[in-house]
Amino acid sequence: ADGEGAAGSLGVGWQSGRMLEFTVPEMQRTSLANLVLKVKLMQPGASAAQVLAEALEPPEVAALTSATAELVALGTLAAGGRVVTPLGALVAALPCSAQMGRLCVLGEALGLGRQSAVLAAALSLPDIFLQPFRAPAPTPPPPTDDADSAAAAAATAAAVQLADWQFAAADVGAYRRRLELFAQSGHSEPLAALAVHAEWSKLLAAEGPAAAARYCKTVHCAYKRLVELDCLARELSKRLAAQRWHMQLPPPANAAPAGGRAPPLALQALLVAAFSPHFAHAEPRGAPPPAAA
Repeated sequence: ADGEGAAGSLGVGWQSGRMLEFTVPEMQRTSLANLVLKVKLMQPGASAAQVLAEALEPPEVAALTSATAELVALGTLAAGGRVVTPLGALVAALPCSAQMGRLCVLGEALGLGRQSAVLAAALSLPDIFLQPFRAPAPTPPPPTDDADSAAAAAATAAAVQLADWQFAAADVGAYRRRLELFAQSGHSEPLAALAVHAEWSKLLAAEGPAAAARYCKTVHCAYKRLVELDCLARELSKRLAAQRWHMQLPPPANAAPAGGRAPPLALQALLVAAFSPHFAHAEPRGAPPPAAA
């Protein structure tokens, strides 16, 4: 049809004044570390700013500088930010953030490749733990007279109060179980997720999906999210092994037995090394120890 038209959209009224006219481009609102790393692999001699300047909405130079400094701190780029290190080449092949890729590579170096892949997957995906579902508040039937109205209001108030108490009890019960797992896993949320995944995998292999689903119910976890976590962890391990073979690198350290538990201190050290590069710094052999700050 000819002529002007009108377009409308549904939304909450109070949000209409806060909505942007256009969505902010992803390169301007997310970390650019992985993107800069891939640019350095494809065009080692060019700067990331020059390559990405051809994008429709190029990122700011300050963001690229920050991403480059982050990659240098992680050890994926050499000093100066121009040369990709072997660690960077391994990390770039993984479908996760640079920090999570570093976690996987360091885990292999410590003989904890399987555990590090699960940790990286758990930190990359939504939380496996669930909050109790709250049912809608009960609604009374329409009153017929004043007496019925007062009685219905009192009954509704009592039912709502009972529902509140039941939901609070379920919420506390779920949190208490999660807190127990947290305390048993070195007071670490990622290590608690690792312990849950290990038990879930054991039950799934030995007794089948039904037993694994019952376990998820006892620890208030989502079965589907554990499946997603397991798939991503396997994919990370698979791609890391393929990239290691492609780069003709020696095999990783011997892994811990599949049925045994890794030492908690080793897992904690792995997380510290992955997230705090300055705590895991390689010094040349024979170099004097760093001076105390």
